Amino acid sequence: MSCLNCNRETVGKAVFCEACQAEMESYPIPKGTPVVIPLQPSPVSFKKQGMLLLGSLEEEVQALKKRSRRLSVCLLIALFFLLITAGALAYCLMYGIPDYVTDIPKQW
Repeated sequence: MSCLNCNRETVGKAVFCEACQAEMESYPIPKGTPVVIPLQPSPVSFKKQGMLLLGSLEEEVQALKKRSRRLSVCLLIALFFLLITAGALAYCLMYGIPDYVTDIPKQW
């Protein structure tokens, strides 16, 4: 099982790890106070939130590779549009703005 606070591995069926238990002992609560312990989230709920907790290490590596490919493609597309914009700006600076851009009909 893993700790509900920090997600570290716990010993046996403990809900919190030793470090979190030691921290919680410094903030005691009176006896008889009802305490609600949340259920352990399932890996599916982590996956829905965009976190990687798919099970095996190979699945996590594949998911990271897929994510890095998507980010690479997005970066290349952004770089392409940046170059197009820089080229248009350089053209306008060197040759001036074309007349067809500045010729607005008088009715506007």
